Amino acid sequence: MHIMSMRDGSYFPPEGGFRTFVLLWAFQSLAAFGFQITSFALTVWLTTGLYPGPEQKALLAAALSMVGLAFSLPSVLVAPLAGILVDRTDRKTVMFWANVGSGLVSLSLAVVLAMGALRLWIVVAAMVLYGLLQCLHTSAFDTSYAMLVRPSELPRANGMMQTVMSIAGILSPGIAAGLMALPGVLDKSPNQTWVAGLLARVPNGAVLPVAVDALVVFIAAGSLLFLRIPSPRASAEKGRPSLVADIREGMTFIGRRRGLLWLLATFAVINFCSAPAGVLRPMIVRDNLAGDYARLGLSYEGVLALMTSAGSIGGVIGGFAVTAWGGLRRKRVYGVLVPLVIVGLTQVVFGLSTGIYVSVGAIALISFLIPFANSHSQSIWQTVTPHEMQGRVFAVRRVAAQFTSPLGTALSGVLGAVDPGLAVALCGGVAAAVSLLQFGNRKVTTLEDDVPSPVSGEAAS
Repeated sequence: MHIMSMRDGSYFPPEGGFRTFVLLWAFQSLAAFGFQITSFALTVWLTTGLYPGPEQKALLAAALSMVGLAFSLPSVLVAPLAGILVDRTDRKTVMFWANVGSGLVSLSLAVVLAMGALRLWIVVAAMVLYGLLQCLHTSAFDTSYAMLVRPSELPRANGMMQTVMSIAGILSPGIAAGLMALPGVLDKSPNQTWVAGLLARVPNGAVLPVAVDALVVFIAAGSLLFLRIPSPRASAEKGRPSLVADIREGMTFIGRRRGLLWLLATFAVINFCSAPAGVLRPMIVRDNLAGDYARLGLSYEGVLALMTSAGSIGGVIGGFAVTAWGGLRRKRVYGVLVPLVIVGLTQVVFGLSTGIYVSVGAIALISFLIPFANSHSQSIWQTVTPHEMQGRVFAVRRVAAQFTSPLGTALSGVLGAVDPGLAVALCGGVAAAVSLLQFGNRKVTTLEDDVPSPVSGEAAS
């Protein structure tokens, strides 16, 4: 366990820290890759297997909402405790066991699928576990790489971080769809090896993607055993405060900075409004775009995979663009607000579109812009928050910014039963309007001017 004292207020990343970060980033991308495969496979199972009929629109909307809520709500609820945990313990250990736990959940799902016993309540329970474990992993991950790279390298590192889910998203839909179709293809093959024959007898195509998820997550966990990742520790003289005191300290740090509060409020609205776009996307593809993809001779799974992959490619390009550029050096808040306004307006286009190309282009543009907003926001927070406080401060920040996402997910179950496309468009309009209003809010636009750089022993923001 490598815990570094921060008692003198100074800290220098270890020699070769950025190289370690790159290795950490690469192997943990495998974990993100695996979860995307499972998520896609389960979405297809729900949409085409459990509730395939048009008359089941309300049931499907409710199921998608329940699954999304099961994943996001636990993450928000346990974020404060997760933040305290990663401030008090070795962060690499937290990441390792979070990876192992996720792998075990995926392995269990694969077994249940192979037995033909998967039910909606099992998917919901699995998503709860995924949400809890990913919350722990994210809390440890987000605070670990700030210890590995120099402050001047943070925008570049954050740009790379924004590509993690996007890189996974590029390959995972196509691979998941291919793995799901593999048993049927092998079953029709005239020449079969014993392996092909065994795979051909898989009762549910979703078994293979979920099993692959378990494998790659276990590989990601194993990689951590060979990486040295330092963890900070507050001054020993202070003793160990209570959990309530830790949470209060994180809340106080943010509460004294009005600009940060307004920024959090903006993200709270954005997360509320973007949730329906994610939850209802399978329904929008199936219903709004059905005429267009039928005319082109495409399948539902193919269009959904195309849209997911296009969005992921946009995210990777955006992440690489931020990485190569390095981000804004000052007035980073504009690097947050400008992309958010465009994202909201593009969501309106996506919700109202009935054409595949326009819809795919809208998703790609949204995904391209999100890394710009997130990397600039993350850089602001990492710069102004002391390393030994980042766990609890980021946890409070995560709750404040993301507690609305489960609400938006729950609302999706109602909106999806009426008009999914119109609901997504209206939410996009609200997100764009709220982001645009912040340009006139001096507390936000002067956020970095009002916040000095951190000094010895004192948190500044």
